Amino acid sequence: TKKMADLTINYKGVNIDCEFDYSPGEPMVMYYSDGSGYPGSPPDIELESIKIGDVEVIDMFDNLDKIEEISELIIEKYEQ
Repeated sequence: TKKMADLTINYKGVNIDCEFDYSPGEPMVMYYSDGSGYPGSPPDIELESIKIGDVEVIDMFDNLDKIEEISELIIEKYEQ
């Protein structure tokens, strides 16, 4: 289940306010009763907004690597 959240993180020395949908990961299941299993899934976020102060800057992060980097920082801090 996704839930909307917001968090301030420090990205390359700048505090940015992020709004995102968060989906927790699912645990691995070694074996179900039928012998099958499930590898699990990692937590996932979908960024909705990135702001510096009152200025929306998400469009400045069009590089997928930067979005992934920010997403990883959010997950690390959010799950503490």
